[in-house]
Amino acid sequence: MGKSENGPDLRDCGILASELQSLSGVSLTVLMELDGSGVASHWLSHVLAVKKGLTDPERLSAMSVAFRWPNDRQRTFEAALYDALWKIDNLLAQAE
Repeated sequence: MGKSENGPDLRDCGILASELQSLSGVSLTVLMELDGSGVASHWLSHVLAVKKGLTDPERLSAMSVAFRWPNDRQRTFEAALYDALWKIDNLLAQAE
């Protein structure tokens, strides 16, 4: 991971995540787990968006997007994360 000359880097992901949190009133969490065992394991990652300030469990609003990396669509983990953040943004827009 690091600066990519041909796509988003973690700084770009951080900027997008920060804007999503500010504009949508959500808290974003990225969870990562190994999907499989051995040297050639894949990562299964989840981007979770939870509405801030809700304390009533019946009103709790959350959504998530999951992705595996490596995959055939993105060359870097940062690109896969950036794509997942845009998908969360789309879900948040549809929920309004």
